[in-house]
Amino acid sequence: MIIIGDVIQFKSIDRFFVKEKVGIKNNTVRMLDSNERDEFFDKLRYLKTIRITTSDLNEAFDREIQDVSFYGELVIFTWKV
Repeated sequence: MIIIGDVIQFKSIDRFFVKEKVGIKNNTVRMLDSNERDEFFDKLRYLKTIRITTSDLNEAFDREIQDVSFYGELVIFTWKV
């Protein structure tokens, strides 16, 4: 996880990236470690955009965050297609 301004960025595995990019799969689920969690909660209200990159960072797309939900230790990010 990287947060720059109002953008949160995650790497995606290749088999999910295409689905996410075209909108078949418009969410990602993450478990954040304690350091990431602290940074995330400090900046949550400012986040507007999610950037998903391939694991090798050769390709990326940005989407507007639609919802952030919590399920135990998991954070579910959903974006507008």
